[in-house]
Amino acid sequence: MRCERLLSGIRPFLSLAMAVAARVLLSKRAALVFLVEAVVFWDVLGPVASFAVELGYRVGPWSLVFMAADPICQLFFVTGLIFLLADAPFVAEGEASVAVRTSRTCWAAARIAAIALIVILYYLVLLGMSWLFTLPWMTFAVEGWGVTLTTLAETDAAETVGLPLAFAIGLVGSMEPLSALALVLGFEVLGGMVLGLIILAVNSLTGTHFGVGVAAFVALFDLLAINTLPYAALRFSPVSHGRLTVFDFSGASPYFPTPLEALGVDLVLACLFGLLALSAMKVMEIQPRSLD
Repeated sequence: MRCERLLSGIRPFLSLAMAVAARVLLSKRAALVFLVEAVVFWDVLGPVASFAVELGYRVGPWSLVFMAADPICQLFFVTGLIFLLADAPFVAEGEASVAVRTSRTCWAAARIAAIALIVILYYLVLLGMSWLFTLPWMTFAVEGWGVTLTTLAETDAAETVGLPLAFAIGLVGSMEPLSALALVLGFEVLGGMVLGLIILAVNSLTGTHFGVGVAAFVALFDLLAINTLPYAALRFSPVSHGRLTVFDFSGASPYFPTPLEALGVDLVLACLFGLLALSAMKVMEIQPRSLD
C-alpha cells in the first residue's frame, strides 16, 4: 500500500519534469543554442583534427576537458545554457490547472528536476559535439591522453600551427583522462544547476526575467576572478570549477580551491537557491512568461 502511494506521487512528478525538459530541449531556442555551440566546436576542434592527420595519430575523446579549461570556451558553454533556461519556471498555458491537480509542491519540485535534466542533457550534447567534430580521426582506442593531445599540451605545437585553443600542460601530467572528463562533466553539471536555480528562483520571486541578469553576472564572475579579483575568489565561482586548471589537488594553496572545497561551495549554493526557488514557486502567480 505504501509503495503504491509512493509511486502514485512519483509518477506525476516525473511526468511533469520530463515534459518540461522535453519542451525546452526540443524548442527553436534550443536548436539555435546548439547551432551556435556547434560553430564554436567546429572552429576550435576542426584544426585539431587536421593536426592529427598531419601527425599521423588519432585524437582521443578527451577534447572537452581542454575546451572547458579555456575561459572563453567555458563562457560560451554557460551563456548558451543561460539562454536555454531563461524562461524558468517554464510556465505554459494551462499550468494553473496542472498545479491544482498535482499540488503546488509537486509542480514546483518538477521544475527543479526539469532543470537538472536539461543541464545534464545539455552537457552530454556538448560532449557528443566534441567527438563529432574530431571525426573521423577520433578514437576511443587510445592509450592515456593519446599522442595528439599530449603533443599539443606538452609542446608549442598548438601555437606553431595556429590552433585557437591553449592546451593546459598540467592536465596531462596530473590526471588520468577518464577521471578528468568525469570531473569536468560533474562540475559543469553542478555549476549549470546553480545557474539554472538562480534563474528559477529570481524569476519566480520577481515575476520577471531578472534572473537571467543575475546568472550572467555569476558566469562573468569567472573572468573577474581571473583578471581583476584576488585568485581566492575562484573558490566561490561555480562556473570556474568546471575548469580543472583552477584546482589545487595538493591542498597546499591558500588561493585555489581543492575539488572537495569546490564541491562543497557548489552544493551549498545549489541547495540555497533550490530552496528559495521552491518557496517562491509555491506562492507565485502562475502566468505564462517568455522571452520569445
